[in-house]
Amino acid sequence: MPAKIIALVNEKGGVGKTATAVNLAAMLAEAGAHAGKKILLIDVDPQGSAVKCVGQTTSFAEDGSIAQLLLAEPPGRLPLMEFVQRSEWNGHLDYVPNHYESMLVAEQRLTVIHLNPVAVLQKILAPVRNFYDHIIIDSGPSAGVFLWNVLLVADYAIVPTVPDYVSIEGLPRTMGAMKKIRAEFGRQPQLMGILPTIYRKGVEAHEANLKMLHKAFPEKILPAIPINIDVPEAFSRRLPVHRFNPDAPATKAYASVTKEVIRRG
Repeated sequence: MPAKIIALVNEKGGVGKTATAVNLAAMLAEAGAHAGKKILLIDVDPQGSAVKCVGQTTSFAEDGSIAQLLLAEPPGRLPLMEFVQRSEWNGHLDYVPNHYESMLVAEQRLTVIHLNPVAVLQKILAPVRNFYDHIIIDSGPSAGVFLWNVLLVADYAIVPTVPDYVSIEGLPRTMGAMKKIRAEFGRQPQLMGILPTIYRKGVEAHEANLKMLHKAFPEKILPAIPINIDVPEAFSRRLPVHRFNPDAPATKAYASVTKEVIRRG
């Protein structure tokens, strides 16, 4: 079966997209290792924080980065598999390096050099969909051409959000972008779920907003990720949280999310 492509999207920054991409990819790789399942992580946020964590590095070279794939003419001319690297975490988790300056250039040039700039990622990933079981895509806090590429290629979307008033304001814009991609191109990712992150149990605003989310999106709310210092600590050491602290509250929460992603997918 072709890979299920799952995108982490939200036009709002600071809501846990990257942490979720990293931990979900790592846990999916370990959950499916016994069955030989393979996971690919793609990071189209120019910061490239997700793949830096998975690749256990502070930076990548420009040569061999995803920006080269995005700018190749015609799209798909360069084989993605020649750019793929294997994570040291797990033999079933792959990623493509990301170079900050090159991604900034790519974001500006995509609409200039390609006739259909929003379909470039779709053409890049098409040849490898039968090789992987899941492709996880981390997107940046942007409403630009990278987001449209992600929404067009994804089968499912997970929308992380902190359950506070400021973060939830980004949800209507993100949902609107998904509807717009369907209106323009006849397809949109299925909403796999809204993921409450950095959740403070017992805080009145968080509890009220979580109830509101359940009411607005019935059966679409994923298990909440509690605020937990182990998440940034693990990230700073370039590890998924379950490798850093198997007993952390966030480890248990991300394990629940991973099981639910497998079930819903």
